[in-house]
Amino acid sequence: MKKSALLAYVCFSLLLSTQALGDEVKIYRDAIDFAPYETPYVKLNGVTRLSSTDDRFGGLSGLMKTNKGYLAVSDRAHLFDFQDNDFSTAEVMPLLEKNDDPLDGKRRRDAESLAQGPDGGIYVSFERDHRVVLYNRAGYVISKDMPFTKDYSSLSNNSGLEAIETFKDVRLVLIGEGKKNGETSPLWVQEKSGWKKKQIDKQDGFRPTGLARIPETNRFLLLERYYAPIEGVRVRLSELDVNTGKRLARWAELGPPTPIDNLEGITVHKNEQGVMVVTLISDDNFSVLQRTLVLQLNVKKPALK
Repeated sequence: MKKSALLAYVCFSLLLSTQALGDEVKIYRDAIDFAPYETPYVKLNGVTRLSSTDDRFGGLSGLMKTNKGYLAVSDRAHLFDFQDNDFSTAEVMPLLEKNDDPLDGKRRRDAESLAQGPDGGIYVSFERDHRVVLYNRAGYVISKDMPFTKDYSSLSNNSGLEAIETFKDVRLVLIGEGKKNGETSPLWVQEKSGWKKKQIDKQDGFRPTGLARIPETNRFLLLERYYAPIEGVRVRLSELDVNTGKRLARWAELGPPTPIDNLEGITVHKNEQGVMVVTLISDDNFSVLQRTLVLQLNVKKPALK
């Protein structure tokens, strides 16, 4: 290959790793009224319903902050690159196989969570066919599947890698939902020597759905969800010591009358005013009975001590 052609290829690959190249999707936003909610750690700042006429929109199960806006992944293996902080527009790209073919079938497409990877890449976790894949922002695979621990005994078909996140040095943390009637959820931490496995004790019927690192630290915030047909949905936010699997301070527990839904995605960022903000997004399961909601909570200073 000539040097000029090689240079062009490298430049194009770098471009794909940092930019989305998808179809633009119009997002409709509706502010939802909510009763004041506040704890010693957080204060609810806004609830917004997102919708779109594009039938690819929905099922958003993972969320992360980007320089311009947000990145979300759906459980039908679409990547939504929201171009601003208010979720008003997005570019959508399909996640692909290593050979650039579309992911085929629910078992291959069931993406659950995403996290910042090395060199601008994005880690995406999948359940059913349990794996973690490094993609670029355009949905192309940029490395083979992560050499993840083969201990899948605690991962059932539809209760796989619900939450992934990275340390500041981009080492991975993986959390499985755990068996339906089990008492614990599996937790893996990537070390230089391999994977260290711990367990998170389930409490009060809540199960893990998301994990986010607090910026500039190696502290993590765990999102857990509870559902019962009569009681409805509740979620908890707790700081998690990933080295032990133990919860630390509980930051919040949200439920009726606060408008919530099937909240699965979580990210934490520092806004332009220097305030830490927790953003949650719900998976509507492509159901007319559910909603895609975005909740934002401002983090109080005592929580960061």
